[in-house]
Amino acid sequence: MFDLRVQLPSGTVGRPVLVAWQDIYSGKILAWRVAETLSSHLVQTTFGDVVERYGIPEHAYWTTAASSHPSC
Repeated sequence: MFDLRVQLPSGTVGRPVLVAWQDIYSGKILAWRVAETLSSHLVQTTFGDVVERYGIPEHAYWTTAASSHPSC
C-alpha cells in the first residue's frame, strides 16, 4: 500500500489508486493499473488484462482490505 498525494492528470491533487491481480502460488503480479479513483470499470479492465495475457483463471479472489484501512 502506498500513501502519497500527487498532481493527477485532471490537475487536482489526490491519491492514486492501484488495482493489481496477483497469482497466489507464485506471487507474480499478473496485471495492474493506476487511476485517479477506484471504479468497477478499473477492476474489470484490469481483470480483462489478466484474461487477455493468461486466459480465464480457474478461481479469482478479490479483496478490498487496503481501501478499508482507516488511513485511506
